Amino acid sequence: YMDAHAKRISLFDLMEDYWKLLPVYQPSIKNPETDLDIKRILFAYFPTYRDAPLKPAFSRILAVGDASGIQSPLSFGGFGALTRHLSRVGTAISEALQDNCLHKDDLAEINAYQPNLSAAWMFQKAMSMKMGTNPDPVFVNRLLATNFQVMDEMGQRTIKPFLQDVVRFDGLVGSLARSFVADPLFMPQIVATVGIP
Repeated sequence: YMDAHAKRISLFDLMEDYWKLLPVYQPSIKNPETDLDIKRILFAYFPTYRDAPLKPAFSRILAVGDASGIQSPLSFGGFGALTRHLSRVGTAISEALQDNCLHKDDLAEINAYQPNLSAAWMFQKAMSMKMGTNPDPVFVNRLLATNFQVMDEMGQRTIKPFLQDVVRFDGLVGSLARSFVADPLFMPQIVATVGIP
């Protein structure tokens, strides 16, 4: 996770770092160039927009999925967000066509902001490091390991919606409380990184 700050490492350099550190992530790979049968290397980035969804710029044109900016800042799944809301979006498009509500302001209501993404942005912020900071190199891994362990222990009712980018209030509060109990000394570091909403 990174912002577009001009002093950030380039995406090329990020890939180079990943390639050099691959043996650390995957201990079975000692030398990526000799231990892997490389066909091609695919590297991509997924821009996310804090003020998503993007408002239509033109009348009679509606962006959906990734193009609309509706995506999770955790999974980057614009297509998944679309499929989870396909029935609602399909009905709204049908009604917009029937009622000739095709002005860009009307179409903006079809992809209205999803409140559950606010909580997801909080998680994304916890995994993004501000410029000029020197974070603990294991901070993100510790955060993810603690949260996923707690959610797994809470069961499918908690972890499945989270993995589908559906942040539920009961799951969020329960997992935060249990994470605090599981690793209380980590909480001050999380607050220092994320801040208090």
